[in-house]
Amino acid sequence: MRASKFIAREPFQGTGDAVFDFDEVMESLFIINDGSTVLTVTTCSFVDGKEREIFSVPLHGNEKFDEILHPFNRVKITGSSSYRGWPRMEVVGA
Repeated sequence: MRASKFIAREPFQGTGDAVFDFDEVMESLFIINDGSTVLTVTTCSFVDGKEREIFSVPLHGNEKFDEILHPFNRVKITGSSSYRGWPRMEVVGA
């Protein structure tokens, strides 16, 4: 059995509502809410050209999220806090 690793790609940061699209399919997400109000973080993929929301989680002030998820290529953030993070892609046999 080959070991796999998750490689950080395409870091992002911002304040308030945003959409981040990735050139490759990602399978893990790290994000931290640097503000004091709740953010909603949603991962999405595209099936037959249509956006499909996969996973959504509220992220409270100063809270971190770091999980392996169903494959995605878009992250949508709603709220007014500042944040920073990065997706990760799996590399098998790395």
